[in-house]
Parts: sequence; structure tokens; C-alpha cells
Amino acid sequence: MFDQNLKLLWEKKMELPFKDKYSSVGGYKIDVGGKVYAQCGVTNEKKEKGKANYTYYIIEYDPTADKMEKYHVNLKGKFISDITYADDPKHNNIVCAGFYSNKSGAGMAGVFYMRINKDSKEVTEKGIKDFGKEFLAQFIGEKKAAKGKEAYSFDMRHFILREDGGAILVAEQFYVQEVCRSSGSGTGLTVQRCDLHYYYKDIICASINPDASIAWVTRVPKSQHSVNDGGFYSSYLISVKGNQIFFLFNDNPKNMKLLATANAKKGKGVPVKMMSNPKKSVAMLYTIDMATGEIDSKPLFNAKTDKATILRPKLYQQINDKDVVIYGERGRNYKFGTMSLN
Repeated sequence: MFDQNLKLLWEKKMELPFKDKYSSVGGYKIDVGGKVYAQCGVTNEKKEKGKANYTYYIIEYDPTADKMEKYHVNLKGKFISDITYADDPKHNNIVCAGFYSNKSGAGMAGVFYMRINKDSKEVTEKGIKDFGKEFLAQFIGEKKAAKGKEAYSFDMRHFILREDGGAILVAEQFYVQEVCRSSGSGTGLTVQRCDLHYYYKDIICASINPDASIAWVTRVPKSQHSVNDGGFYSSYLISVKGNQIFFLFNDNPKNMKLLATANAKKGKGVPVKMMSNPKKSVAMLYTIDMATGEIDSKPLFNAKTDKATILRPKLYQQINDKDVVIYGERGRNYKFGTMSLN
């Protein structure tokens, strides 16, 4: 551990109480008291039907006492499929949120949230919310949802603690597919070409109440595809101001008509068109009312008419309560701008 002047405060070599072969550690955080926290996932050695494939822990190391402890994060009757956490020094808690499965696999059937007191190591408050068949049908179709199938391939991107004691959890559907093709050459040899296809699709946004119950879960409809570029113009920008959540990303302009319907404004069942050509995309701003979860959308600028730049949504910085610095790039041209939130 180093201070702000890069002076070494302490160092420690620790051995975790799990086998290296079956465990992974990530998401390190430091609280105001200097304690270090890390998220740890442990793969169960024997995969048995009806039992979870993974067990999750939050590891705490207190340098003043030279002591390491672990918090076991579990849901009775559910199987945690993904988890994130944050330090809540105001209330002396570690707060966790994520998704659970009903089938012990990596699927998603609902969202959960819990508060763990740092002193007692006990869960003090907890909330869960099942997605339901109607919500899951937006991602996997009505037939699969009716059969009890679950959603997959969502990565947790943001976990934002609010001043009122609530929180916002955001996940994005993301996956990469490798496609290989073989063809002949003039020399009689077979040449194989492999391409990486990047898919950045729907956003799931959940709002947690101050009492730890789940207020609502909604879908922000999005579909982006690119090849061999790491998703250069894909994904989204997020900002929270007052009672509103803002998402900004590159969209297919044909979706402006689809999203004009009353049903689309609630984010329900919209078959959005894929954005695969950033040069013809439109930067769409989605606004979610935090009280109700209802969505509104409107275009901000069009890459086809503004030929100087294309929005790079992953690269942004919120500089104060209402202003966000955004960045755009097109070839050798680039622009910085400020988006002010009302």
C-alpha cells in the first residue's frame, strides 16, 4: 500500500483459503479506514445437479490487525451467477448486487441486492426480484421464456450507490464470436481466415430502494455489431443526475421510428435493428425516470450528416453534477464536447 506521495505504507503476502486451481480474485477496493477488499469466485470441484457451480466470497484484509476474513455471499434457494460489490462507508456496509439463476448455471433469472455489516459480518438487508417470463421474453423469445429458459451473456458494467441509500445496477449483453472461413489459393494450399465479431446488445438497468428492495428492472433496447475492432464505436455512456438515468450510444437510425411508439418507450418487446455501420449511425439518448423505470428516447446527432466525427461512447468523463465530456473520432479527425444534463 502506498500513500499519495508513493511512500510505501505496508506490504503483505497472503495465502487465500481456497485452492488456486478453483478460485479467481478480482475487483480490489480500499475503504476509508485502509482495509482492503476483494471479490473471490470459487468453482465447486464436483459439479452436481441442483448445486451451484460457483461460490462467491468477499475477502477483507485489515492491515492494522494483520487479519484476513471472508464474507460468504449466498442466496437461499437461488444460485448466484454473477456479482459485483461496493464499499458503503457512510453506513459501515459492504453492499453486493448481481444476478441469480434457478438452475445452478450461468443463466440469469432475476436480480438481487444485499448489505453486509462490516463489524458483524452478517447480512442486514436483502432484496430479490425475479425477471418473470414477460421480461425474459424480450431477450430470449416467448417460447424459450415459457419453457423456463434464462438470459445469458450479460456483463455487469456499473454499480452506482445513490445518496438516498439506494443503488443502480447496470449490465450489458456482450459476447464475441470467432468465424473462420477456408478458401483455396493459386498454389493449391488452403487458406483460412478468422474474424472476431463483437456484439454489444441490450442493457438491463435495475433500481434498488433505500430499504434494499428492488424497485424495478427495465430493458434499454440496443443492438451493435462490428468485426475485428474490439467494439470501437459500440457500448454506451451512462450518467445519473437527480431522478434520472441517462444512456447515450450509437444506434441504427431506423430505430427512431420503432422507438416512437408508446410500447417502445417502456422498453418492452422492441425488435430493434442492428447498428453495424457507425458512419450512418445516430447518437441516441435514453432517459429513465428513476421513480417509475419508464424510458424516453431522442436522437442527439447524426454521424451521416455530421461527417467530422462519430461518438466513442466508452470514452467519457463526468466532470460535475450535470456536465459530461464526450469524445468522437472519425479517421484522423476527433472532437471533444460537453453534454449538459437538465
